[in-house]
Amino acid sequence: MAATQDLNESLPLDAESMPECWDKDDRMNSLFAQFRNRSVNPQDWDSKYRFWRGMISDWTEHKMRCSFSLADLNKAFKRNGRTPACLSVVLQELHRNHEIVPLTEFVRESPSSWSGWAVDTLMKRPIVWSFSVLKNAMIEPVVDADTKYVQLGTVKKLGEIILSTIDNSNENALISLSEVAKNCVGKTRGKPISNDDIKLALTWLRLERKAAFRVNPVCDSSEMLVKLSTSKVKEVTEVEESLYKLEKQEELLTKNLEMLEMEKEAVVKNAKAYLKNGMRQVAKSSLRKKKDIEKSIEKRAAALQNIQIIIARVRDAHSDSEVLTSYKAGAAALKKKLDTDGLTEDNVAETMEDLSEALEEFSEIQSALSRSVDVYDPDLEDELAELLLESPELDESVNNSQSTPIKLKNHPNHYKIDELPDIAKESSSLHLKELPSPPKYSPSVNSPVPSQGE
Repeated sequence: MAATQDLNESLPLDAESMPECWDKDDRMNSLFAQFRNRSVNPQDWDSKYRFWRGMISDWTEHKMRCSFSLADLNKAFKRNGRTPACLSVVLQELHRNHEIVPLTEFVRESPSSWSGWAVDTLMKRPIVWSFSVLKNAMIEPVVDADTKYVQLGTVKKLGEIILSTIDNSNENALISLSEVAKNCVGKTRGKPISNDDIKLALTWLRLERKAAFRVNPVCDSSEMLVKLSTSKVKEVTEVEESLYKLEKQEELLTKNLEMLEMEKEAVVKNAKAYLKNGMRQVAKSSLRKKKDIEKSIEKRAAALQNIQIIIARVRDAHSDSEVLTSYKAGAAALKKKLDTDGLTEDNVAETMEDLSEALEEFSEIQSALSRSVDVYDPDLEDELAELLLESPELDESVNNSQSTPIKLKNHPNHYKIDELPDIAKESSSLHLKELPSPPKYSPSVNSPVPSQGE
């Protein structure tokens, strides 16, 4: 029972996550032994490799460890005082499959993208590394027990956890490395994460262009400033670093002022208590201390005000810079659009002149189309004159509108229009006798209407 309890206390994973064969000595003795030649039993070799590959991956994820050494693995997977003798082969196979890389290769100055780093680190260098290892140990591979390796899968998962801690309020904002680690604790169910593992995850995020950080050799590395973003992020500038320091100093002064105000209230309270007890000299001493505190408050309040003014000026300058950049971009876009569409002053003036000429020509065409076509037809004129003779009641204006004399060729009494008698004058000269008025007839209501024969 005691042995089982000691075994469970030293488990690399939680008890429910451990494989069932961990309690079976026969199976574990085989898994702890050295690898045999793969050509003899390839299925057993592959099964053994898959077991340790899964155990290492689960252990790094469970402990949130991005890096480890062979010595760390031997300590973690120690069982009944025995360490696995086959892990060196497993590490070499993992390295060959690009699942782990040496720590020195991961943190070195690398290309600006993850793909470039992967090609150089995971393709080129492992070939040289594997060749040198196999050259020195053809029979039994030898791996330095203290050499650190980086588990790429765990690094990526931790990087995703770090990105999940940011929101719109702190995206592209500078935070310290300790703050990043603190924010990750809530995402990992309280599991502590070391700063070294956070740095490795940030290195991967930097290769993904989702993180930027600056290491200040003067300050502590734990206070390394980090900038995170779910999209593309820019490098940390000196202005951003200075603004971050000013904001931190503002927070520090604010907290200091709050403490001084509390201390001042306590001193005043003590002075009142001393006076109440008749201790006037002690009360005076408390009041002197109160004045010193007030002077400190005044100095720190002035410093806080200056810092707040500087922060406001820096932010305004940044905002003005962004506005100016927008103006420049808009002007460049407008110029490019004008050049592309040919919108120049000369082209516009020439186009307006052409438009004026076209409108003038169109006006002349419209005027020409509106003119009446007057065609003289003698036959029509004769027929019109005949109609006038047959219908003397036509309007006089119609007769007067004809200014051209019309000859009636085929009429026996043909006249010119001007020679026609004035019918109106002749009718007025006639003196007709006044005729009696017709009798008025107004039938009664009851009288029958006379019929047509009556």
